[in-house]
Amino acid sequence: MRVMTFARPLLDRGERLLKTDIRYLLKGGSWLSLGQGVAMLSGFFLSVAFANLVPKEVFGNYKFVFSLAGLFGTFSLTAMGTAVTQAVARGFDGALLQGIRVSLRWSILSVGITLSAALYYFLQGNEIIGFSLLIVSVFAPLIAAMNLSFSFLKGKKDFRRDTMFGILLSIVPPIAIIGVLLFSENIPLIIAAYFVPVVFLSYLAYRQTIRIYRPTDVVDPETPRYGRSLSVMSILGRVASYVDKILLFHFLGAAPLAVYSFAIAPVQYALRANGIFRTLALPKLAERDIPTLKRTLPRKVFIHFLASAVAMGAYMLLAPFFFDLFFPAYKDAVMYSQALSLLILTAPGVWLGQTLTAHAKTRQLYLLNTVSPILKIGFLVILTPLYGIWGAVAAILGVSLIGFFMAIAVFRSL
Repeated sequence: MRVMTFARPLLDRGERLLKTDIRYLLKGGSWLSLGQGVAMLSGFFLSVAFANLVPKEVFGNYKFVFSLAGLFGTFSLTAMGTAVTQAVARGFDGALLQGIRVSLRWSILSVGITLSAALYYFLQGNEIIGFSLLIVSVFAPLIAAMNLSFSFLKGKKDFRRDTMFGILLSIVPPIAIIGVLLFSENIPLIIAAYFVPVVFLSYLAYRQTIRIYRPTDVVDPETPRYGRSLSVMSILGRVASYVDKILLFHFLGAAPLAVYSFAIAPVQYALRANGIFRTLALPKLAERDIPTLKRTLPRKVFIHFLASAVAMGAYMLLAPFFFDLFFPAYKDAVMYSQALSLLILTAPGVWLGQTLTAHAKTRQLYLLNTVSPILKIGFLVILTPLYGIWGAVAAILGVSLIGFFMAIAVFRSL
């Protein structure tokens, strides 16, 4: 009680200064922050294991397989979860089983592409990638379908169960992978060590969700169409998010891809905090009209930008010590990582993007979700073969900054 009494004036003062509902952020973000924190710690320990237990080539092949898996998965209904959440929130509990059936049916295309790629690598004599992709083709569609139970829980606003299941998925697979790394460098075995526990835990989450909620068979016939529309809209962005790693692997090899992956990983973890802002900001932004937001939001964006600049500066200073302590085999990644930390400056763009989403500015969203990925793919295809890792870094930075300023221009034009 004394702590709450002491904290209340500080919260009041902070809310007046920042013009932000800090209590809402603390309350709503608690479960989200817990899940995010556990995921970051698990990812960090897994990175330390890869950096210290196996050669760069092993980690590079591992990242390449997952990049291919993500790329091929783009051609399934990647946004079906959003459609299920939206339907369940409106009372259509049957969207879970409906979504699973539709997801499995539409996964046929991505499975076919994955198997074709596996055959290609077998014919090229690369059995490591070939066998790894066979594992992906079996497990990835099942995981995508079963994970719709998490979307169901979000629709029910059951963030506690959603987070607890998510924590299990964040902890168990890395433990399994580290267990394999202790005695083997076999890539397909490492890939299986990830997918097997994820399939088991995803199925467990699905069964528990069914047992607890016993969802009805009431469905919205528009849910599959909505899921397809959202998935199509996100294709370019998802493809663009994997192109850099695939190009680096093919033009430079597994070891340089490993260096690049370690360089960008800390920055990506820092930017994942935006996911919490994205989730919490949406309902608040939807409550306010555009003229009000155009008057109040720039202050929040500016404060977020200042905080991002401080975080970026601190990371640039600490990165050499961080890599020397935890990732000594990847000291050559420091300079790339310091350059990539400029991406942190684009974090405040989350407020602008969520404003467009909250107020259904479809045309503007299509513009941002189309132009930036096309530019990113184009720059990566041109610069990566010419300049290697620095080419990929320049492409990522350039397009991210262009996208940030485009979002500002679009917001100001509303």
